[in-house]
Amino acid sequence: MKTLFDHINEITQNQDANYFDSIDDSDKKSFSNYMINRFLSMNIDWIELVSEVDLYSGQLNKEMLYLLYINILPKEKVFLKYIKPKNEVKYNKEIISLIKKHFEVSEDESIDYLTIFFSSDNGIKSLRKIVSMYGFTEQEINKLLK
Repeated sequence: MKTLFDHINEITQNQDANYFDSIDDSDKKSFSNYMINRFLSMNIDWIELVSEVDLYSGQLNKEMLYLLYINILPKEKVFLKYIKPKNEVKYNKEIISLIKKHFEVSEDESIDYLTIFFSSDNGIKSLRKIVSMYGFTEQEINKLLK
């Protein structure tokens, strides 16, 4: 059975126009327009092109997307390093809600605020002061800021 990486190699290296005629249905099922676009976009030189193609990939069937890519991408061996998202720091939901209320911002913005507060000792001191304004004890503050 073919994997996603087999399909990507076929697009970037072999570029056989009859590829879809030569594979069976189970191999065709492993071809995902979304995942193909996602991995091809890891090449910095192709990111704008893949972004444009992605706008129409929902309207293209798998074979059409394959044929489009073999006609516009260069035939070359490429290494597509998958870029993982950064590990997000998890904050206590109660502290997020408190910062959201205090600064009258969205939840995403309150998380950004917390990231800034936790980036320095002075920021943590300021955050402690804000939390204490809402009547939390020192023990409760310590629990919230873990």
